[in-house]
Amino acid sequence: PFFYPCSTTVPLLKCAKEGGELGCRAVLCVSEFTNLPELHQEIVRQGAVELFADVIKRGNNSEAMGYAVLGLCNLAATEEARERIRESGAVGFLSSLAR
Repeated sequence: PFFYPCSTTVPLLKCAKEGGELGCRAVLCVSEFTNLPELHQEIVRQGAVELFADVIKRGNNSEAMGYAVLGLCNLAATEEARERIRESGAVGFLSSLAR
């Protein structure tokens, strides 16, 4: 069985907020966790939606932005995450990137 301790993404989320190369890699790691729908609830609870929205809003690292978009798109597969995405305002960011 897959082992996922709840505290795994907490350090990644903190690191991702710092920006830079390490922050970009942390955004990549968090976005990779979004490939597993069974983890969505916990990832959303820990603040990944807000992190991804902030990375897109800052717009200073196109690589990190790509990972953030990927993470939001994956999270949008679950209803709870979709609600949080709407609440965070990230729908507007995604719409503007799609144009």
